[in-house]
Amino acid sequence: MYLKHFGLERSPYKITPDTSLFYEGGNRGAALEAIKYSILQGEGIIKVVGEVGSGKTMLCRMLEVRLPDYVEIVYLANPSLSPEKILHVIAMEMKLPVAQDDDKAKVMQMLQDYLLEIHAKGRQVVVFVEEAQGMPLETLEEIRLLTNLETGQFKMLQIVLFGQPELDENLGKRQIRQLKERISHHLSLDTFDKKDIQSYLNFRLRAAGFKGADLFSQKLAGMIAKYSKGLTRRINILADKALLAAFADNSEEIKPKYIKLAAKDSQYIALELPVWAKVGVVLMVMAMLMSLGWVVRGFEIEQKIESNTQVISDKNDASDGNKSNLSLRFNGKEQVASLNSEAMSLLLQKRLKRTALWLRDNAESRYSIQLLLLDETRMTALDSFLKRMKEQGLIEDTYVYLVTKNNQLVYGVLYGGFRQYSDAIKAISKLSQVLKVNKPFVRDMQSISTEYI
Repeated sequence: MYLKHFGLERSPYKITPDTSLFYEGGNRGAALEAIKYSILQGEGIIKVVGEVGSGKTMLCRMLEVRLPDYVEIVYLANPSLSPEKILHVIAMEMKLPVAQDDDKAKVMQMLQDYLLEIHAKGRQVVVFVEEAQGMPLETLEEIRLLTNLETGQFKMLQIVLFGQPELDENLGKRQIRQLKERISHHLSLDTFDKKDIQSYLNFRLRAAGFKGADLFSQKLAGMIAKYSKGLTRRINILADKALLAAFADNSEEIKPKYIKLAAKDSQYIALELPVWAKVGVVLMVMAMLMSLGWVVRGFEIEQKIESNTQVISDKNDASDGNKSNLSLRFNGKEQVASLNSEAMSLLLQKRLKRTALWLRDNAESRYSIQLLLLDETRMTALDSFLKRMKEQGLIEDTYVYLVTKNNQLVYGVLYGGFRQYSDAIKAISKLSQVLKVNKPFVRDMQSISTEYI
């Protein structure tokens, strides 16, 4: 719509990966070359971790462009593959004559024969695993076994795991430690800072045919950095909407008000709190923690409640609107915690208590869906989210748990409990678009119980 207005040949800020618009700043070019080098050296398993919208898929597409023709690429984009099917899927992607009912030993032999043939011709095969944080641990372990296929000096199959930070959490589990030991390179995609954002935005404009002076100043880049948190997908969304707002206003320059409008339209501003509110919320949370018997020094939680914390009874359902008493067993001793409703809403209190019971008694569910993670300064946003879930009739299957990350209290929001991974994936597909904004993903109950305070 705005292309002609700004003299552009194509859209500069599409959120779908376009390799002709690849920006090598922000350490992206260096990461690409590092992955490429590791693949060509035959170094086994490579791990690339980045937040949602940080550009992992773009790196996948760029590797397809930059790797030599003698490297055959296999994509695994479905994280819900079972360990029984992973070898079949890889073999099928390699166009091998595999039948669904072939046993694992036969499929493994076919893979080995094919890889030996490929290697004899001076060729390589690399498997890209996208959304690896969503793969069952058993499937990841099955992938590790593929790295045992090797000649005397060379791995016959290279594997690149692309995932969100939860991938590191999964790899930290004892039952998957052998896979972690096989990883030769660990790469992290950092978020863009203000300088990178300004360079990125103007680079993409010129790659799309823009001929004028830079449209995005350092000030505008700073605003976008604030609302986007440095994530490339958000940067693209904000820039695209800012250009559209300028076009609607018949302006040839990008003004701060257009960035703010774009942030509001994308619901990025809704998560922000003024400084005074953040301070107030933090003080209330600290008071609440101290009432629970935790010792807090600054923002450091000195004592963590053990993971076997139990809800013994609900002394009061907070019908008086002031406070509810929640009886918890900490380290084997029963204590009563008074949760002041001024610090957290009644809806949040009830979900915290319900979740504690659910995690204690739940025996049927193996998976749940992670909808949201918000730190302790964002309780207003958390309350708004829970109200939205209640309005949609989903609140009874919504659970809230507490964790600490980087010495900060964080609220995690889960939805539902599922016996099968595939059921959780189907449930994600049925969520409303509003709930899909934060890219929900499947969590296994074991990892949730491990990190739960």
